[in-house]
Amino acid sequence: MTKADLVDQVTAIGDLTRRDREVIVDTLFDAVIGALKSGDKIEIRGFGSFRTRQRNARTGRNPKTGAKVDVPAKRVPFFKPSKELRDSVNPNGAVKSSGCSFCFVGCCCWFAGSVSRLVRHALQNNC
Repeated sequence: MTKADLVDQVTAIGDLTRRDREVIVDTLFDAVIGALKSGDKIEIRGFGSFRTRQRNARTGRNPKTGAKVDVPAKRVPFFKPSKELRDSVNPNGAVKSSGCSFCFVGCCCWFAGSVSRLVRHALQNNC
């Protein structure tokens, strides 16, 4: 689902112009992003919670040259789905997540819009 699809879904709540629907969706996203930037946690009951996690500085490698690269410390967005959301996605008590590191990183990628890679991984690896 894209942001435009989400704007179209807002149509179901009433007689709003396209511009009004876009304002509603943009306001929601701006509020979530603003709260994460200020270090706040966002909890939406029945959906999940957004927060930031601190990543420590580390030494990485350039995959092309193999040279060492200093990666600075940073905060990354993290999404944790609620039990209700997990149960609605897996109604028959499907296989529990293996807790693999890709799935952990994938939650952060979901917020950034890279959900297709996470879904492909989960389907291939029973996560």
